[in-house]
Amino acid sequence: MFPTRQATSMPSTIASTSSRPLDPSRSANASAGDATGPAGPMKSYVTMRMENRGGAPGGTPELYFTDPDGLLMQLQDSSYCGGSGILGNVCK
Repeated sequence: MFPTRQATSMPSTIASTSSRPLDPSRSANASAGDATGPAGPMKSYVTMRMENRGGAPGGTPELYFTDPDGLLMQLQDSSYCGGSGILGNVCK
């Protein structure tokens, strides 16, 4: 039979490999995206989470991209907690 393995937990966030902060104006396809449906495979876009949704005054940029199968992922700073601030890391 096949050997069994012990399940291990995976981190819940993806840490950035860069020490530079996210600059939405420099990211690929830095547009608001199409809110009417899925973005499609191999797309990226930045949305602004506004203050009425818990973002910073002026908005918190959120970077999304899709894989070859069209599965949507959000790239977050390692300090992200879903709060306000430019990195989403100011939580109460």
